[in-house]
Amino acid sequence: MNFVKSVFILCAIFIFAGCSDNSGDKENFINAYKDILITRVKYPDTLEANPHVLKIYKKYGFTQQTFKQMYFELADSPQDFLIILDSARERARRELVETKDEK
Repeated sequence: MNFVKSVFILCAIFIFAGCSDNSGDKENFINAYKDILITRVKYPDTLEANPHVLKIYKKYGFTQQTFKQMYFELADSPQDFLIILDSARERARRELVETKDEK
């Protein structure tokens, strides 16, 4: 009986740990994507923008490959993915407007 309780508790811990990690990863993805969108507006030339994008990946704990991998993992759920992209775009738009208003 004690063994069953222990297994149940361990499973619950892993599930909750996985859930909280995933939401943090999504938030990092959204922020990274937002910063990339802003960078692409500031630096329309890809050669000039790419070093900035690489710094963004690093800032949020991604590599180019892990960011791309997460992008496609999130895209497996199209409805949720659109919400994530819309959130990043809206944040980028607000930040660009705020920056423009400050000038």
